[in-house]
Amino acid sequence: MKGKLCFALLCLCGLLNASAIAEVSRTDFDRALVGQEWGGEVPPMLTRCKYLKRFDLQRQQRQLHGLSTHALRCHGSNLIVLTSLTEGGGNRILDALTLPRLKRGESLIYPGDCELEGNSDTDFFAVVRFGRRDSVDRKTGLRAAWVPDPETGKIQPLSTRHVVCWRPTPP
Repeated sequence: MKGKLCFALLCLCGLLNASAIAEVSRTDFDRALVGQEWGGEVPPMLTRCKYLKRFDLQRQQRQLHGLSTHALRCHGSNLIVLTSLTEGGGNRILDALTLPRLKRGESLIYPGDCELEGNSDTDFFAVVRFGRRDSVDRKTGLRAAWVPDPETGKIQPLSTRHVVCWRPTPP
C-alpha cells in the first residue's frame, strides 16, 4: 500500500510541475481557410467575422517581411490567422486556428502584452484571467498560449512555463 501511495504522489507532483500546453484542434472552418487569398477585403468565409487586429511578425526585434497574424472574432470564438504576402500585395492564409471559447473573466491577450523568457517582442497570443492581478503566469491565471511558427507556416501551442502577461493599459 505504501508503494502505491508513493507512486500516486509522484504522479501528482509530475502533473503539477508539467508545463501547460494548449490543445491544437483544427475545425473544418479552420482547414477551409488555408490557401484562401484576399486583397483589400477579407475572404468571403470571413465576412461574418469581426476583424480585430493585425500584427506583423518579428523575431529578435526584426520584422519578418511578408508574414503577419490577424485576430478575428467568428461565431463567438477568437480566430487567429497566419498570412504571407502574395506577389500582388494581397494575403494568403497559411494557417488558421479557432481558439477555445473564453471562460468568464478570461481575456485574449495579443502579442506585446506578454513576455517569453524575458523577451517582450515574441509574437504569441494567450488566454488569461487577471482577476485583481496586474500580471499573471501559468500558476496565477495564464490558461494557454499559441505562437505562429514562420518556418512551418503553422500556429503552434506554446508552453506557458516561462510566460508572464501584464494587464493591457487601456487606450
